[in-house]
Amino acid sequence: MQDQLKSTIRGISESAQQLASAAEEMSSVMEQSTRGLQAQNDEIEQAATAVNEMSAAVDEVAGNAVSSAEASKASDEDSKHGHYQISETISAIQNLVDEVLGASNKTEGLAVQAQDISKVLEVIRGIAGQTNLLALNAAIEAARAGEAGRGFAVVADELRSLAQRTQDSTEEIEQMIHGIQQGTQDTVEALNSSAEHVTEYLLSPCTAYVGRSTATVKYRSACW
Repeated sequence: MQDQLKSTIRGISESAQQLASAAEEMSSVMEQSTRGLQAQNDEIEQAATAVNEMSAAVDEVAGNAVSSAEASKASDEDSKHGHYQISETISAIQNLVDEVLGASNKTEGLAVQAQDISKVLEVIRGIAGQTNLLALNAAIEAARAGEAGRGFAVVADELRSLAQRTQDSTEEIEQMIHGIQQGTQDTVEALNSSAEHVTEYLLSPCTAYVGRSTATVKYRSACW
């Protein structure tokens, strides 16, 4: 009986250590994902501002073109320069989209880790149930032993109390994991939405503008 109690307590201790380690790792990954999401939002805003400024500058250059050949050539050079800047911005935006999608994949990995913690909780719950049953049997044996088993009965009561607290804790942690999984899902959706918005509002317009700018440069070159 004592060996069984020791083995059960040792199992609870090992599972609790695994749970603490997994929870700490999950907390660290979640914190990194949150910081990464904030940084990516800042980069998106900066990219949007840069694109708007460069687009306005190139529009102004194109609008100020004059009829003389020399002025047209100078304007064309400015347009080429603006074309180059926007091309560079397109490349930067594409990299940003890739980073956002990469962060989304990492966040989905966090959900998998949370699921792994749920498996550990199942093990702990099983051990707690076994401990509770073992403590009940020990209490019965102690009662049969009368005065000689009184000390063992106290130990059995403590074990039963420990098992109950363990079960209560696993339920609380399960609720926390459910909240984290929901938050993870929301984060993934937000990251994917950010990537779609970057593509729709920044990348696609810039690509279209470069196409129009290139056509304008070719037209002017043909007129010379």
